[in-house]
Amino acid sequence: MSLQQVFLKVGDYNTAERALKEFVQTNPSHQLAGNAQYWFAETFRIRQLYVDAASAYLEGYQKYPKSEKAPDNLLKLGVSLVQIGEKDQGCIMITSLEKEYPDASQSILQKAKYEEKKFECKKNNT
Repeated sequence: MSLQQVFLKVGDYNTAERALKEFVQTNPSHQLAGNAQYWFAETFRIRQLYVDAASAYLEGYQKYPKSEKAPDNLLKLGVSLVQIGEKDQGCIMITSLEKEYPDASQSILQKAKYEEKKFECKKNNT
């Protein structure tokens, strides 16, 4: 278990945020940088800092599109956008997940469908 995971587990999100940010800045091309970026964003979401969370998920989605956490970044970005009042943009992210990441885990694809219904996102006809 990494030090960052310890901070997250004990609920020290401020310290986890700093440690994860430092890891990503110091090791941007490390194979775990995409994961670290996702957990960095999670430290904001957990504290209901949705604007910061959306920004961090967006950065993870853009910088690490092939990361194993990329589908999670896209979904949580969409959810965060809805939570800050950007429903149309958030729904676009949520509904595009399956097309963009058809090989994402079943659980993340199901979660996207759940969020789509919960937020009453209209399906794109594209």
